[in-house]
Amino acid sequence: MEFLENIEINHLLKIVGLQYNKKYLSEEDLKAEITAFIMIMTDQDQDGSHIKGLLINFIHR
Repeated sequence: MEFLENIEINHLLKIVGLQYNKKYLSEEDLKAEITAFIMIMTDQDQDGSHIKGLLINFIHR
């Protein structure tokens, strides 16, 4: 997985406190792990919407 070599992605995961391959099966698992909030601030154009969607999909997985 090439994207896991991306330094920005690794920093994001570290800051938020998530692990990519870990399964969060319950809300309690998430509450115990997440240590930050994410505010996605992008341009109000198509590129910004695309970037926002990519981030949301990455976090959701």
